Amino acid sequence: MTRTLSFVAIAALALAGCGREPELGPQGEVGPQGEVGPQGEVGPQGEAGSQGPVGQQGEAGPTGPQGANGTSAVRDLVLLGSLDPGDDCPTGGMLVSVGPDTDGDNTLDETEVDQTWPVCNGAAADGALDAAAVGAMIDARGYLDDTAIETLLAVAQAATITEVEGLGYQTGSNVNTAIQASGHLTEAQVGELIDVDISSLQDSIDALTAEVEDRRLPYLLGRTTQTAEGRVQFGGETGMRAVAAMCRASFPTEPNAHLCSHDELVVAVPLGRYTEETKTATDDVVTRSVTQVTQTPGPGSSSLPYNGSRYNNCESLLATTPDATVGTTVKLQFDETSTANGGGVSGHMIQLLQGQSCSASLPFLCCR
Repeated sequence: MTRTLSFVAIAALALAGCGREPELGPQGEVGPQGEVGPQGEVGPQGEAGSQGPVGQQGEAGPTGPQGANGTSAVRDLVLLGSLDPGDDCPTGGMLVSVGPDTDGDNTLDETEVDQTWPVCNGAAADGALDAAAVGAMIDARGYLDDTAIETLLAVAQAATITEVEGLGYQTGSNVNTAIQASGHLTEAQVGELIDVDISSLQDSIDALTAEVEDRRLPYLLGRTTQTAEGRVQFGGETGMRAVAAMCRASFPTEPNAHLCSHDELVVAVPLGRYTEETKTATDDVVTRSVTQVTQTPGPGSSSLPYNGSRYNNCESLLATTPDATVGTTVKLQFDETSTANGGGVSGHMIQLLQGQSCSASLPFLCCR
């Protein structure tokens, strides 16, 4: 093959030398494909392309089966019972039992008791626990249940109740609270309550008796702040009812204030049933009154009917006519000295005057 190409080349050069342009020969046939050469080295890795979008979240799988329930916790209980006198406790006491509440009925059954200790009254016998030991045991268990409290109350050992302490249920400091909450009282508490109630009741009776006795006796309140003629009108009332309205208005804290009668003054003044302020305000003051005094004959004429108390009281404080009626006045004189024969003695006087004018405007004395 090499020699043929060389010949062709030489021939071409020779022709060129002769000045003639060579002609192209026909295309030769394609030769057979050569053998595959050895594989070249792997080129460097290209840069990573951008991350594609996140696909949609798949549907949630089915819920798994529920697990089995756990076992219930078992708590310890304490049971207190009474203990009759015997070898362990000559003076009796309590029998303390502890154990787990395996059946969960909140009651310590005999089959659930792990340990039992006697707690003696008074000096402890050999092998018995005192109150301090019971307290420590209860501390370890954590509480007293309702049954234990009932039994503890039945035993009624003050020292034991005071010294036994729990860890958050019932302690010595709140046993009284537990007793009251459950409706039980110890004998000492009952006695104390009875004493308190009787004492309180007696105090109430004494106070009520004193108030009743005080109310039975008349009391001078003072004189009205208002004045009126013989015909009295006040607060929509007339006559003696109007005077009562005046008294209530003058003494608003006394709902039963009313016009003093002569009999009430005879009791209140000698017994000192008035205040110093009242004494000063009423001393030597002329006030209008209604009394059972009479006058005969009437002023200026014997034909007028002045022989009855009606006509001496301004017709019960309903009239002011001077020719048909007259009035009665009363004047209190405190610490007055007598001037009559054999006088010279000081005291309180109640001076009643009849035949007084019904046209004068006067205050009234009020009592309760």
